[in-house]
Amino acid sequence: MPLTNPLTPTLFLWSSGPIHWGIEASQICEVLPYSPLHILPGFPPYVLGFFQHRSQWIPVLDLADQGNAVTYEPSDVFVVCEAPAGSWACLATALHGFVEAAFQEPLSLPKGQSTLFHQVATRSILWEHRTIFLLDIPLLNTSVLAPIRRTVPPLPSDQQVEHPETLQTIPSAKSPCIGSPQVSLALFQFGGMTFGVEMANLQECLEIQDMSPIPCCPPWIIGQTNIHGDIFTILDIRSFLQAPPGPWRAPITCIIPRLPQQDIAIAVDSILGSITLPCSAILRHPTWHLPQGESFITGLVMHSSLPFSVIDLESLLSSERVTVYDPV
Repeated sequence: MPLTNPLTPTLFLWSSGPIHWGIEASQICEVLPYSPLHILPGFPPYVLGFFQHRSQWIPVLDLADQGNAVTYEPSDVFVVCEAPAGSWACLATALHGFVEAAFQEPLSLPKGQSTLFHQVATRSILWEHRTIFLLDIPLLNTSVLAPIRRTVPPLPSDQQVEHPETLQTIPSAKSPCIGSPQVSLALFQFGGMTFGVEMANLQECLEIQDMSPIPCCPPWIIGQTNIHGDIFTILDIRSFLQAPPGPWRAPITCIIPRLPQQDIAIAVDSILGSITLPCSAILRHPTWHLPQGESFITGLVMHSSLPFSVIDLESLLSSERVTVYDPV
């Protein structure tokens, strides 16, 4: 049986897009086939999303340094690694297996790389005409993973989502989190992201068949429509929630917030249903990558099957950035 040099560690190598990475073999947990990610706003751009595995929400980091341009192929896999702050993963476009190699002092790092790249790439080696960067796990743990884990605990909530036949008319009530241990939320999606709003703050959910565009208005105003004899302004709030843009075509599913003296409908991709959960299940939402002063994303729920962000529609619609009636 051949002897290995204890001073030359065994490394696991892979590629994430155009960048090649290595990590000590003992820190690799497993390699998993790609599965869709749950995307949440407020996290740094190098957090591509989360997936659930072994009763944990595992963050997936963008080591390809491609930002919003990152794309997925059926052959891509997740490389799941372990760190003191918990498991994490990255998307691998190619696996190179295990090698024995000693890393040197860092080569000159490519210019224009992301902040994450310079935080975690400290040493490198030339292997088969490729520059392989070693992940600095202590730095990754303290500067990247620990802040994520302070927001997202390893274990998710086990509450169940209810799917009623309809959410047509939602009764009025005081905020259920005031003097109550539970809160009821309506869940909706757009841009592949899921959000929740308190049921008490919604008046109605409906499908709008016809609308009239309004000229010379901000891009978040889609148009106007007649609802029960009143003229409502239809808003697209995706840009305020870091959700990706997309066109709207009739029929449009809308939620009607319960607001005094404002007839506003908010366009959404779909309405999922409702959920009732303990107020303690709503975690503090990460805000380090949200515009300063925007506090309308108020909470984060890492549900066992569907993580989502909780938003305060009244705060959002009263924000200085959201001008509803004044034309540009």
